[in-house]
Amino acid sequence: STSGFLSLIALHSAIEFSSATTPLLFRGILLDDLSRPVPNAYVQFWQTDSNGVYDHPQSISDRGELNPSFQYFGTDQTNDNGEFFFKTYKPGLYPSRPIAHIHFKVFVDGEDVLTSQFYFAGENGGNPSRLTLDLQETTDDGVLSL
Repeated sequence: STSGFLSLIALHSAIEFSSATTPLLFRGILLDDLSRPVPNAYVQFWQTDSNGVYDHPQSISDRGELNPSFQYFGTDQTNDNGEFFFKTYKPGLYPSRPIAHIHFKVFVDGEDVLTSQFYFAGENGGNPSRLTLDLQETTDDGVLSL
């Protein structure tokens, strides 16, 4: 059942983040309230670039220009095991929210069922630990895994 609590599990935990320009690979699993994988759901991410600018008209006018090499948002469909993947960068800070975070939204059967954000270890500002990401370097090419 997806009518109750949905869980997002961020796999691969624990390391130090080195640079706002180091790619991050986020691998997660979407589970239903009975801890079963949720296939064919959509997980959407959105965030600022490394300068704290969102792809939003107010953010652009207040904080600067968009980075043409950054996408700012994305959506992935979960596979049969509930897994989803994103490649991104650590978001920058902005004055009204001085904690790095990545927003996410989950859609199941076309319905928006969960909206929240992930925070980074060491700067989560007292947010729940299940929403806190620890980073691990997983390859020699400098890609970090969440």
